[in-house]
Amino acid sequence: MRGRLGEQSAVTANTIEEECDIPHTKGNSLMRKIITIVCEIKAIPIVSNINGYFVAQSREELMDYLMNLELRIRGILERKDMLVRSFESYNNL
Repeated sequence: MRGRLGEQSAVTANTIEEECDIPHTKGNSLMRKIITIVCEIKAIPIVSNINGYFVAQSREELMDYLMNLELRIRGILERKDMLVRSFESYNNL
């Protein structure tokens, strides 16, 4: 992620995989796992958006990413609750 400071320098997971000779997996699951490990071990604030991965250079970039995470978490929890309600309704519970 050297040289990938700020959103304007975002790079796609596919490009990182190619440049680093990382095997491509469906949904880039291996790439996401590696990014998480690098963030944790090296304490590098790697974030992503629709343009790809980059190192957060400003608090605003970090906050934008955190807001996106919160929205995704909320969506997952809403889907979880809906599935429980649907299951109960479908099975007359």
